[in-house]
Amino acid sequence: MCETWIFIGSKRGNDAYEKICALQDSPDDKLAIDWHYSVLGILDSKASSLLGLNAIFIGLAGIFIGFWNARDSVIPIADNYGHAAVIDLILFAVSSLFCFSVIRINWRFLGKVARRDGGFEFAAETVRLANVIDDRTRLYWLAWSFSLAGLVWPALTWLFPSLLCYIWPC
Repeated sequence: MCETWIFIGSKRGNDAYEKICALQDSPDDKLAIDWHYSVLGILDSKASSLLGLNAIFIGLAGIFIGFWNARDSVIPIADNYGHAAVIDLILFAVSSLFCFSVIRINWRFLGKVARRDGGFEFAAETVRLANVIDDRTRLYWLAWSFSLAGLVWPALTWLFPSLLCYIWPC
């Protein structure tokens, strides 16, 4: 029992090692699992990039809200713009939560591989990875949608009304 304890067990990685060795002997399963993990890697990197973009805009919205809330601010911000910045901050924060749910790791590597007749069965792992890819693709789409809404929201609340007032006096 102590040999498989996390971080300190002397045989804590042997299970994954045996599965990887068996996977090398099964080229079709290896190709399928490699492809699934490469897609998960792509989703992970896209979500990480979107998370970085969200962080920049959350910081900018935070600075804007800080000027809006400050008394005797050097840069006076109207209430309608301050409220719009709060909504923008919320949109980017929700997008970031979806990005975190795409990036998270919540399973053991090759955890659904079962021992069968002296070998290993990889079908359940492949199905699970396909489900994870589908779920995370949808979560990434939601994150991207909230970020897009966060980018469009200031244009709808700040830019277009100002342009309309410039074209047609308010």
